Amino acid sequence: MRISAENMYGISDPLESEEMRAKDLFRVPEAPEMPTVREVYATNALVLWTRPRDGGKPITNYILEKKEPAAKRWSRVTREPLYPATQYRVQDLVEGCEYEFRVMAENELGTGDPSVPSKPILAKDPIVCPSPPVTPESYDKTKDSVSLRWKMPRHDGKGRIFGYLVEYQNPGAVEWLPANETPEQCPDLHYVVTGLEDGKEYNFRIFTVNAAGKSDPAFVKTSVKVHDRMEEPELLLDANMARDHLAMLGSDITLSATIKGVPMPTVSWKKDDGDVPAHITVAVTASGSKVFIPKSTRADSGNYTLTAENAVGKKSITVVVLVLSK
Repeated sequence: MRISAENMYGISDPLESEEMRAKDLFRVPEAPEMPTVREVYATNALVLWTRPRDGGKPITNYILEKKEPAAKRWSRVTREPLYPATQYRVQDLVEGCEYEFRVMAENELGTGDPSVPSKPILAKDPIVCPSPPVTPESYDKTKDSVSLRWKMPRHDGKGRIFGYLVEYQNPGAVEWLPANETPEQCPDLHYVVTGLEDGKEYNFRIFTVNAAGKSDPAFVKTSVKVHDRMEEPELLLDANMARDHLAMLGSDITLSATIKGVPMPTVSWKKDDGDVPAHITVAVTASGSKVFIPKSTRADSGNYTLTAENAVGKKSITVVVLVLSK
């Protein structure tokens, strides 16, 4: 373009402009910013984007595409019109596969450039907090410990269970104290809480833990008083402790039994309600007791009574020994 000035004396030399190229005032929309992906599940995910500049003509639609990171070709998520929404829940994802997404805007002049691809996401259900352990209970105790056990939680929250957290509390107290610091210290379905005070009562609760956090607590139904476990004596007779024990004159005789009870019972033997004769050996071990009669005589015949007694109870058994002549 050039321009000249004119007056009564004539026309001036022209002034020429720089070269210009004619172009349309309007254009296709600009590329949206990188989309974000939220609420990812095994088969679907929510993709969100922001509205780009429209190029001077109103945006009429958005095109949303997906692909796996290693793939080269993009595929359109849906043929349905998306405008005016700036989000869309993508369906029919394959669980365990990774995906990235991009979006383009359209107006009457055409389709704009695609956005930068989203960060890849993995199609899987999100990990949530697990459910509590099932039916926790106390099954053993000593004067300074309580043994707890429970069953697997009904739901793992779609994540690996790291372990369990055990806490204890004095009845009437507000504060709960940790029995273990990390769930990895209790990976199994049982735990022994130690360092407790003899004669005190305690409440107990257990949490399941996964990557999302810990479950609601599961409570042991009743408080537990800490003291040594008490069990009545129990006598488990060996075969030689039949009610009638027959032996030939001059043979050796052994009478024995396994003894159980907590605390360990005291053990005594009697012959015909009196002391066992001196030539008969009486042995007591941590698990049982026996008498040994060497080269038996007719005088060794009689009633032999084994008695086990502790603070909880007392139990006796009598066997009749008969020494027979050859």
